[in-house]
Amino acid sequence: MDYGMTSEPAVGFWKRTNKKQPLPNYFMLMQQRFTLDNPSISVRGSPKSIAVFLDDLFQDTNVTKPAGNLYIGTHASAEGFLLVRLFRDQVDWFGDPTDDITDYEILDQMKAPKIQDSLVGYQRATPPATDPPPTHFVHIKGCNIGRDRYFTSPTKPIAPFLAKMKESFGKNVNITAPKHFHGLYFEINHNGIFEYMAHQFVVRTKGVPVKGKFPGTVREGFRGFATRAEVITAFKAGNFHYYNGDLVKPEDWNAGLVPTDALTDNRGYSVDVPYGKTIENVSKTSVGKQYRVEVARVDWTFPAGVAIPSDPTAQRKLLRDSMLADTRFAATHLWPMYERRGYPDIDAYLDGYYWTFPKKPSKTGENLVIGRAIDYTIEQPIVDRSVANPANRPLIFNFYPGPGSTETAILTVLDEADGKFFGKA
Repeated sequence: MDYGMTSEPAVGFWKRTNKKQPLPNYFMLMQQRFTLDNPSISVRGSPKSIAVFLDDLFQDTNVTKPAGNLYIGTHASAEGFLLVRLFRDQVDWFGDPTDDITDYEILDQMKAPKIQDSLVGYQRATPPATDPPPTHFVHIKGCNIGRDRYFTSPTKPIAPFLAKMKESFGKNVNITAPKHFHGLYFEINHNGIFEYMAHQFVVRTKGVPVKGKFPGTVREGFRGFATRAEVITAFKAGNFHYYNGDLVKPEDWNAGLVPTDALTDNRGYSVDVPYGKTIENVSKTSVGKQYRVEVARVDWTFPAGVAIPSDPTAQRKLLRDSMLADTRFAATHLWPMYERRGYPDIDAYLDGYYWTFPKKPSKTGENLVIGRAIDYTIEQPIVDRSVANPANRPLIFNFYPGPGSTETAILTVLDEADGKFFGKA
């Protein structure tokens, strides 16, 4: 049997009984999606950490060994973190508690949990023979965490977070995760679940201090691009592709991807998308889209006793040298911090932010340097691009019928083995 967990509580099936009832959250829908799968995925609730989930499965005598594949439902980010605790008492790079965030550095810690070979039926070879490839999977359900690295390298993994997670677990399972935004919504008649994905295209620019009025979004006294044309130019230069490899055409940005009020944070709105078939007497659905303008902030602290020069060139050198002394920023790192933010090297990273240096130390003597960039994010549901007319392109989805439904399940369109939708390590 397959087993799953969610990073936040999701108690029981969600069933709508009246129109005033609050809509379910992502984790309630995730639990329902697991239960409605075929074969069903046994949900082990929302344990305090992934380590607890693995230990409970291994120690539970009612779980037949080897178990099936394992599923983890959580929020995640392409910048390299899961919003779930990996193990008890974990700390970040600086030794501070991380609460419920697992990033690349936590995966690299010695306390990271190993998956017992017997739990997943893995048999290692006797040295000097080479160990066989794993047969079982851990499927992460979280947005964008399986995305390919921004800059290809012949010596570094394509999906760096997944590669590190596989190593952390002991290399005895395969890991998959979505390359795109991962979405779930309910089918109301029989409480079924639709699973879909959305493209997320992101560009960023250095924050500009604002003096006087600006006709767009201002965060913390900083703004981004000055015109919609600048926003479109940045997206064109991004060389973005759709899920099937098609390049986003230059005219697509102006024709609908970038809204007319592109300097303003629009957040969420909806668009009607056809199913390409009739499901529960419905032929289309309303799916969320987003356009976001947000400040991206970096805090860099110099300890007490470090003098901050007044000359901008000297300030940049001090900051650059300090970052390069941190192994997370080393060019030899398998996934350096600057690349996680979409920059090819440390200098492009520094150029991408407006850095504010303190005029005097804090009460503790430390010096906090703040970098600000402005991110622009477009989120669009993924539709079938093999259909010629854009207006008729149906949503790409899996469908999990609820109790009492006579509809046929659609479980293999979004397949974890499909490299267009899922990364693998």
